[in-house]
Amino acid sequence: MASAPPTATKQAAIIANPAKVDIAALRRAVTAAEQEFGWPESICLETTEDDPGVGQTAEALDRGANLIVAAGGDGTVRVVAEALQGSSARLGLIPAGTGNLLARNLGIDVNSVTHALAIAFGDSERKIDLGIADVERPDGSREHTVFTVLCGVGIDAAMIANTDDDLKRRVGWVAYVDGIRRSLKGGSTMSFRCRTDQGPTISVHANTIMVGNCGLLPGNVVLMPDAVIDDGELDVAILRPNGIGGWMQIWARLVAQSGLIQRTEVGKRWLVDGRRMRALDYSRAREFVIRLDSEPAEFEVDGDAFGEMRAARIHLEAGGLTVKAPEQSRTATAAIDAAVSKLQRMIGQVNSVSLPGFGTISMTGGSRDAAVECETEEAAATGDASTDAAPASIFDQLQREHGTEIHVDKHHGDHVDEATPTDETPTH
Repeated sequence: MASAPPTATKQAAIIANPAKVDIAALRRAVTAAEQEFGWPESICLETTEDDPGVGQTAEALDRGANLIVAAGGDGTVRVVAEALQGSSARLGLIPAGTGNLLARNLGIDVNSVTHALAIAFGDSERKIDLGIADVERPDGSREHTVFTVLCGVGIDAAMIANTDDDLKRRVGWVAYVDGIRRSLKGGSTMSFRCRTDQGPTISVHANTIMVGNCGLLPGNVVLMPDAVIDDGELDVAILRPNGIGGWMQIWARLVAQSGLIQRTEVGKRWLVDGRRMRALDYSRAREFVIRLDSEPAEFEVDGDAFGEMRAARIHLEAGGLTVKAPEQSRTATAAIDAAVSKLQRMIGQVNSVSLPGFGTISMTGGSRDAAVECETEEAAATGDASTDAAPASIFDQLQREHGTEIHVDKHHGDHVDEATPTDETPTH
């Protein structure tokens, strides 16, 4: 990891959202951290309803700040990150929102201002990828935004748009339950065309598409187990359940890859098989282009509503943002493994557990890679190895299932041009 700037050039600025943090208490904590880590007095600026952080970040940079600390929720962090695009200044985090998505994925304690400030004013920093979304609105206008964690269209975005902000401030993530209820009332299936990198364009019916830079959500829910925040690739999750059974598959999959079951032999093998499920499919790409054939849909970035979209081009600026963080990158699954290992050390090493009806289950430590290795070795031992051991992505599967290749004109700059179906394009 790189080192913090020399003392002579150190200058921090705190961009604080007064709706999320106690400004007086924050100033006292910042002063203590400055003294402990040898930083001069920080520039302190507050966001407003009219300016959520763009102008304040620009002012801080003009005043010589080379460390910009965003104190607030995911929206404040995203706005400050966007304002820092192209700058050499570092981004520090004081998580104070409902989700605190970036902080969670970086391993910053979301419940300790002291810990967050120790990371921000300390020496440990790293470059992460910055997600970029060029969005086409229903009226044809286009808008550019960035994200640090994920963006999405479908039920997740509609849920966020339909969630009452006052209720979210009072009860946190529980407020999204009402948002889900409202979203499902209006129907949930989208029809769209999409493409990863320079591959073929396909037509898909799905409920949700999420494109992520990292994959850990609140509650230690692992949405994208292989996502790494600095690998130069996006992870794409497409949810297309077929009725309640499909939703149950997705729920079981997320529970399994987010908890203790992934550390069992049974869990490993189930996760390997689960990669082949139709209801939840993963792909990876440097660029993802989507155009809706159904009605315009809500779009979200880093857990905040971003209005309706008709089309979007989503890509990455590899290493585009330098952040203060405690350690090197890990996948979300590896982060959960570390948390479980810590729990095991606290309660004593558990090698196995006996469950009625299931016998003894070995509690070995291992991620999905270990699960793949386990199944591969078993197949080799039994002579049951096959060419489909590594399941194809949804894009290959749909080509075989439906023959849905179409052509999309090349995009130009921020534009996502209208897709032009061929005569072979199926009608659904």
